[in-house]
Amino acid sequence: DENFTPGKANTADICMHATGLLNPSDTTGSMVAETGPSGHPQVWVTGTSHPCMSVFFPVFFGMSHHSALLEPTGKADASLWWTAKRAHQRVFKNAAQLMSAYKKKRAALQKEILAEYTELFGTNAPDAVRAEQYSQSCMKRIMDFYGEYL
Repeated sequence: DENFTPGKANTADICMHATGLLNPSDTTGSMVAETGPSGHPQVWVTGTSHPCMSVFFPVFFGMSHHSALLEPTGKADASLWWTAKRAHQRVFKNAAQLMSAYKKKRAALQKEILAEYTELFGTNAPDAVRAEQYSQSCMKRIMDFYGEYL
């Protein structure tokens, strides 16, 4: 909700925020998978910590994925996970000024990605070329979104 602050997070939620001794870790990533009426799997991931602050995007079996998704390291780098982590931290530290606008932009981007998926693929299994182009497009827009907060 609008009054959320990371210091109030606890282990009762799927989205965990590191807040100290009793809750020392963040969520490491989230995924939603469904087969749907057509039988082809739809898999959506954040590739980031903090699902409450993240954008879910589709990944497709049997295709290559953006290196920003696949190659985070143990130290801050240019990967999606670390880019989002730094953006989230900045928003949390400046919650009064940034949180409301951030959540509105995140929700708009999520809605856009979902609508495009439905428009492009409907209930059909996506072909590899269109799926890869779409996934790459989503990744770029998501990285640009997080980049606005760095």
